[in-house]
Amino acid sequence: MRSSTSARGHDRQRPPPDRADGGGHYGSAVPLVMGVASLAATTRVEVRDADGGALIATGTATSPGATAGAKEQHVEAWWDGFVDAVAAAGVTADVAGLAVAAQRSALVLLDPAGAPLGPASLRTDPRAAATAEELVARFKADKLARATGQVPRSDTPLARLAWRLATEPDVASSVASVLGAADLVTARLTGRQVTDRAGASCTGWWDPVAGRWRSDLLERAVRPAPPAGWPSTLPVVLRPAEPADWVSASVHGVVGLGGRPLVAAGTADIAARALAAAVTPGTAAALLDDHDPVVVAGTGTPVADPHGRVIGLADAAGNHLPTVAIAPLGRALDGIARLLGTDAAGLAARAATGAAERGGRPPRPILLPARPGGASSRPSGRPGAAIGLDGDTTGPELAWAALLGAGAEIVEALDALSAAGGGDPDDAPLMLAGVVARRPGLAAAVAELTGREVIVARAGGPATGACVQAAAALHDAAPLEVAAAWGLD
Repeated sequence: MRSSTSARGHDRQRPPPDRADGGGHYGSAVPLVMGVASLAATTRVEVRDADGGALIATGTATSPGATAGAKEQHVEAWWDGFVDAVAAAGVTADVAGLAVAAQRSALVLLDPAGAPLGPASLRTDPRAAATAEELVARFKADKLARATGQVPRSDTPLARLAWRLATEPDVASSVASVLGAADLVTARLTGRQVTDRAGASCTGWWDPVAGRWRSDLLERAVRPAPPAGWPSTLPVVLRPAEPADWVSASVHGVVGLGGRPLVAAGTADIAARALAAAVTPGTAAALLDDHDPVVVAGTGTPVADPHGRVIGLADAAGNHLPTVAIAPLGRALDGIARLLGTDAAGLAARAATGAAERGGRPPRPILLPARPGGASSRPSGRPGAAIGLDGDTTGPELAWAALLGAGAEIVEALDALSAAGGGDPDDAPLMLAGVVARRPGLAAAVAELTGREVIVARAGGPATGACVQAAAALHDAAPLEVAAAWGLD
């Protein structure tokens, strides 16, 4: 990787600030990068060595009043969480690069002065369900999937933007910018309204084939339109490793950052998690965080699923990231553990006994976790189910059935990816990443069901992926090249 100290590809270039050490690393013998994971309930920052990826410090802040399934959130919570998390990290050395990964599909409307037009709409906001159905009826699922990589649902920004302006038409006259969560924080840091391909692909009005905004779709689907038209409201989509700008001089001191970092484009949290897990074309991964569990495949070409089960997202490295949302496996396994009067480790221990007890006796019991959502939000939403239980089923067999059910949810998602053209070769190792991936016994259950090698990633959080993106922008290197150099693959 080669070091770079200039912001490329835009018209706001300016020299970096003076460096105390004269060595190009902002006052530190080793260049540092900061990755920010801005989620609804928490903000986490990581500081890493930009060359080797070693973790230097972390900081976490909780957003006051954040609740599961909230419809809206004030954007000040994101900024305050960022400032508090930076303070919690306690890093006094200069930071050379920074990137923000934030909750996907958040929708922020700004007026000409840059002030929010009310709270941001979150992807957990269900109020646009009927609007999503109307959009699909008007524009047809197969055409929308080909045009934007996804079929609108209640969690799609396109549906929520159409619902908002149809419900509050007076707001349209004040809309000057339409941004996502990472875009908003990056804009406050640099003064530039930018995004990356991953963030753009979450919106429902970006063409993953041509790599451009579909403002024509916005004009037809969302009315009334802003006075200046939709193209003027949308952020610039930067290339992988292309930086936004340096942190503004008026901001870096307020935030508490040493130096003035070069800020990357920012990305959606799901793309940052895939980057931390080093998901490359031809590989698949289950990204098992508690708040947004998904199964993804890396591909070199876009995927369009007219059934809506697979969302054709882009990744943060110049490739594509078809994605399937799955049931919250951690909560499901916790529920069975409580039922059996044990914890995660105890569940795994009992499951091992249960697998041996069952032996070759058919049918093998399985507990399928409940998958939330309906036709307008998650096309394959379903209640939980117990299959194959009989009068001889024991507690240990029930524990093994719960782990097999969690594994079956991952297998079903892999099948959906394959059916939509998302690849996932059967002989390739399967990556599990995230806090739930490290649950005892889960990898064994997935290996049992798939017959393939299962690898549990050491990393996988969005803050780690944001660090990779920051280092890629700082070094002018391919993001996956950085992940490989750091040993994240």
